[in-house]
Amino acid sequence: MNEIKHLPLMIVCLFLLFSACQPAAEQSAAKEKQPAKQEKKEVTYKPKTEAISDGEMKKIMSVVTKVELLFYLGDNTISTDVLTPERIRYFAIYIDPKPAKVPTTCRANGSAIFFNEEGDIMIDAEFNNQPECNYIQMRREGKVYTHALTEAGRAYFQSFVDMATKNAKTMKH
Repeated sequence: MNEIKHLPLMIVCLFLLFSACQPAAEQSAAKEKQPAKQEKKEVTYKPKTEAISDGEMKKIMSVVTKVELLFYLGDNTISTDVLTPERIRYFAIYIDPKPAKVPTTCRANGSAIFFNEEGDIMIDAEFNNQPECNYIQMRREGKVYTHALTEAGRAYFQSFVDMATKNAKTMKH
């Protein structure tokens, strides 16, 4: 009988205990639902360079007869040559005429060498076609020029990477 006398008191205590814990559990659940605050990293950029004018780029491309492309794919590389004059001329539209703002964390994932008919190097370049890096750095006559790739240029370079990746998967099976 003594136990029955204490039952209402025990129920009240349990109720108070559960209701006191409830807000803390809700607060904990609410914190889990909130996206974690990301620390803002200070982005630093490579020094800005001059730009090759659109007209100058078209002039250079008019004498280029071969472009050697090399793509760095982790432990592998793929290379290809562009020899068709029409395709070479497209490089003038693949390169944005304005200088690029390139984060210092970006590294080249490919290179391109532009040759004229005599075999002279007209432009020696490295590039990165990833959206967060997107640039081509060209060396010509002792000067360095850094441009963004146009969306068409990024897609063009990515098509080679996609083709190589697809071929590598096919060869494994």
